[in-house]
Amino acid sequence: MPRGARRCEKWRKRKKKKKKKKKKKKKKKKKKKKKKKKKKKKKKKKREYNE
Repeated sequence: MPRGARRCEKWRKRKKKKKKKKKKKKKKKKKKKKKKKKKKKKKKKKREYNE
């Protein structure tokens, strides 16, 4: 506001802009992934059929 503008109505009518508050973003904690143990498949022995 310029000097002496308080008397001027032009300035009075002007609305003050509200400052928007910035929201702080919360940091997400990274979850550690558990490694899955692979199960070994048992191989089936092929049966030889005597014909």
